[in-house]
Amino acid sequence: KAAYLKNDPDYLSCKKKDCKQKAPDGSCILTTCSASFTFHVINIRTDIEFVAFANGFAAPCILGRSQPLLFASPNRPLYGHISSIDSTGTSMKVTWVSGNNSSQLVQYGNGKSDKSVVTTFTQQDMCGAIVKSPAQDFGWHDPGYIHSAIMTGLQPSTNFAFKYGSDSVGWSDEIQFRTPPAGGSGKLKFLAYGDMGKAPRDATVEHYIQPGALSVS
Repeated sequence: KAAYLKNDPDYLSCKKKDCKQKAPDGSCILTTCSASFTFHVINIRTDIEFVAFANGFAAPCILGRSQPLLFASPNRPLYGHISSIDSTGTSMKVTWVSGNNSSQLVQYGNGKSDKSVVTTFTQQDMCGAIVKSPAQDFGWHDPGYIHSAIMTGLQPSTNFAFKYGSDSVGWSDEIQFRTPPAGGSGKLKFLAYGDMGKAPRDATVEHYIQPGALSVS
């Protein structure tokens, strides 16, 4: 992710001047300017650094580099999703990501719990050719471990609450959901689509990005 200095108009006009060197008479002979940016950062379980550079992405020249920033809880269970696994409305699957590969739990209902099954994928699993694809090269990031657990013994069209995680890595917030109705003999038509591209939430740019889709037809 990156942001151009022109995104901070105060920097271009040098409104935030800072004198780095003064002449014997007290006048300033070396002035620098400062800029500020806000980035939307997600927990990717890896230390993050911020780098100021010139010459663009083609021939970057590093001007300054921050100290590494560490996430307070890199193994924390995150990004939980829930899905129905059949048409009975009595079972629901919960999937989440953690930096820890030990089995965790989903707790739900009246004190019930189920252990997670853990899996992941590696850089070698990504598609590629003789020349590495972005998924195998600069676009690769360790995905952590994918946990899945199934809540059973539920009732259709009923409200429940669940949370996932463990005492060692932490727990998610409690999440409310409603089970779907039991399947019947009625027919259902729906349209599914995907691959809509993506766009950052914080107006930053990336060195390899597809523009977000404004409409899909």
